[in-house]
Amino acid sequence: MSENRNYTPPSPPKNRNSSIELLKIIAILSIIVSHCTQSLAFASPYYQGEDFLLDLGSSTTCPQQFFLSLLMFAGLFGNAIFIVSSFYFLQDSNHASKKKIFHFALDIWVISVIFLLVTLIIKEGELSKSLIIKQLFPNYFCTNWFMSLWMILYLIHPVLNRLMDTFGKRWHLRAIVLLFSFYCVLGLFFTGALFPSLILVWVCFYFIVGYMTRYFPNINRNTRFNVLLVVISLSIHILSLLFLNTIAQTTGLLEGHLLLFRKDCNPLFFFMAIGLFNLFSSKCFYSNTINKIAACSLFVYVIHENQLLRYLFRPSWWECIYNTYGYDNVVLWVGGMALLLFVTSLSLSFIYKKTFQRVTNKVGDSIFAHIAEVYGAIENRVI
Repeated sequence: MSENRNYTPPSPPKNRNSSIELLKIIAILSIIVSHCTQSLAFASPYYQGEDFLLDLGSSTTCPQQFFLSLLMFAGLFGNAIFIVSSFYFLQDSNHASKKKIFHFALDIWVISVIFLLVTLIIKEGELSKSLIIKQLFPNYFCTNWFMSLWMILYLIHPVLNRLMDTFGKRWHLRAIVLLFSFYCVLGLFFTGALFPSLILVWVCFYFIVGYMTRYFPNINRNTRFNVLLVVISLSIHILSLLFLNTIAQTTGLLEGHLLLFRKDCNPLFFFMAIGLFNLFSSKCFYSNTINKIAACSLFVYVIHENQLLRYLFRPSWWECIYNTYGYDNVVLWVGGMALLLFVTSLSLSFIYKKTFQRVTNKVGDSIFAHIAEVYGAIENRVI
């Protein structure tokens, strides 16, 4: 295929394809399931009591516990879906809206402060000072790391697009091979190798999506390829866990490392996401309900994984379930808790958008205008 330096991907339709929006809803549900399972597996530094925890990193002969270990990876799958869908629609953009990021950062701060005030009332003022400080500065401390990283990538995506426009097909591929080899393959097997950074992993993924849209624009129509991509990636993932579990059971090697490949650089979930995105994007339909729910997905993410819920409330819920009902049906409890969190977070997202966000938008516009004016003056003097 000849090099295509002047490629311009098609702009997304005004009415979003509800098939892709449905995939985003599946993604956020996967993320919530994963987070509920994590609270069952990892001790909270701010919550006393660990009797209710399960060791999901160790080998097991219990099918239910092994399935919970699989669910620990669901967040990687959900994150990958959001990464691929976001990166695809940024390919035709040469402008990053600073106002959009400012408003989103302001929304994260307001939601964080609301959580803090409500929790202080519930806990009657008894709250760790470090938690309070982190709640007051959520963007600085990256209490929702995915959102912080997404905002950074969004701000630099015009630069990445210009780089890809100058690459040409051969150098574009070389950049992908280099980044993928260093930070996805080596990073998966050797933690800390070659100065890893999630932003470099995401840049690699961004380049892959860019390569796909520039040189294989009709790949979403290849149903067989995309189905195989999903099936093979998922099969390798499941087989790798079965292998680790069997080796640990039979020889004792790698005992306690069942979650060895639970890393954000794991390319299997990225490939699954690409295959599913292509399959879903090839089917077009419109549903106002699905689109409205999907439009709140980022707020659902921020609300359900607020650090106060993560460190204080979810552990207490699991301890209550453990002491009252036991874990005979723990998988069902995970599903029920995830569904309850999704519905509650979605409802709070709708309420926030209809109330607080209207105020933050007005205040944010005024603050941003002053910041932009000052920065513009400084930039003009420098230039």
